[in-house]
Amino acid sequence: MTKKLHRESLIVAVILLILLGACIYLDSILPSYHIVIKVIKKAAVYSLVAVSMNLLNGFTGLFSLGQAGFMLLGAYAYAVLCIPVAKRAGVYQQFEGGLIQFSLPETFANLFGEGAGTVVGILIALLIGAALLSSMDVDPLTFYQKMVTMGIPGNKFPWRIVENFVKLFVPLLITSLALSLAFRMRFWNIGGEGQFIMGAICAAAAAHKLGPVLPQPLVVLVMALCGILGGGLYGLIVALLKVRYNTNETLLTLMLNYIALYLLQFLGETKAGWNFFLDPDSARPKFAGFPDNADMITFPLGPFNLNLSLIIAIVLCVLLFGYLKYTKHGYEIAVVGDSPNTARYAGMKVGRIVVRTIFLSAALIGLAGAFYVSSAGTLSTSVTNDVGWTGIVVAWLAKLNTVGIVITALLITVLQFGCQAASTTYSSIDANFADLIQGIILFAVLAADFFTRFRLARRAAAPKEVSK
Repeated sequence: MTKKLHRESLIVAVILLILLGACIYLDSILPSYHIVIKVIKKAAVYSLVAVSMNLLNGFTGLFSLGQAGFMLLGAYAYAVLCIPVAKRAGVYQQFEGGLIQFSLPETFANLFGEGAGTVVGILIALLIGAALLSSMDVDPLTFYQKMVTMGIPGNKFPWRIVENFVKLFVPLLITSLALSLAFRMRFWNIGGEGQFIMGAICAAAAAHKLGPVLPQPLVVLVMALCGILGGGLYGLIVALLKVRYNTNETLLTLMLNYIALYLLQFLGETKAGWNFFLDPDSARPKFAGFPDNADMITFPLGPFNLNLSLIIAIVLCVLLFGYLKYTKHGYEIAVVGDSPNTARYAGMKVGRIVVRTIFLSAALIGLAGAFYVSSAGTLSTSVTNDVGWTGIVVAWLAKLNTVGIVITALLITVLQFGCQAASTTYSSIDANFADLIQGIILFAVLAADFFTRFRLARRAAAPKEVSK
């Protein structure tokens, strides 16, 4: 244990020295008003906040340092994403001795197309993961093989693995699709966790009250409708405040996450006669299981049970693709996202479009929560499985493309589920390794996408005027 602590302390010290050296070097070669210096200063504040909060909650060491590092990368990614591609060169030209960007040779871009940055980023992330695995005496190839196959080969009940995989995949897919709707309109809905929880709570209430008296198809339908209303109305609060008072949707949706989370914890810890969510026969507070009629409908295909939620999720993908590409509402979302003033000039009612789209986005996330609790058969304090946060990652990695979201959600679920399966073989690895790889993939993709689209070159010095 002591050796492990010493090794961790040494790693932390080395990383801090490298970061300090890099910051000192950049500070010595760049002017104080340079965008890189501004990003580092902003990231330092974010990192100090992250470390302070982690210390208050008892987290130290590599966890705290890793979160601070992600915030540093996040600040740079934020700066990059907030500068439109067409304006980046102009922005950098404003700084004396700054940098300008030119497109890379088209050969590399033609090889991978628009997904060049994603492909390179994933490869970089896998290489970093392989290095980390090797440092822990784990064979990377064997680990990745077990991760991709999710432990199916040699398992006596492989269909159960697929069934459990679907239960994780469907909520992430629907949540990612829903978030992409808001992001297309540049409405930064960070409240997926809260909307998912509210949908799950409303669906659970319907299950407990109607499960014993209605047939299964009607109970599942009512649960889905309650989830839609619960999530949709929770998101509608932010949309109305945004339209009426121009409030910051990022802060509001973020804070509403914690309100929903603490409401869920309150329901899970308060034994009272009115609290029908808890098991009355349990001595300690414990969520009660749903009646059998509230379980998600499945269709037997041999030993495998096809979950109805998967079919609905696929149908939703098709419907949303057509909605965004071929309908007037989809066109309005695109126009409002590009320029609200242009949309107003064209006669569009921007406020109504925002309210309608955010309600739809939050309602779909609530539906995902209803599907999850119906498949799980109970409510829990960890009901979201972090899909509200992971959905943001999926949507951005897929560049808000519907087909890309399906593929990315599938890969991320394989990563998470596969790491759980692979970690059972290696005692030194736990399921949290998936979160580490996921974070590395995100920032590696952002960096790779930036550097595959642009190259850095010194701006040519202006010619000196010749005095007469």
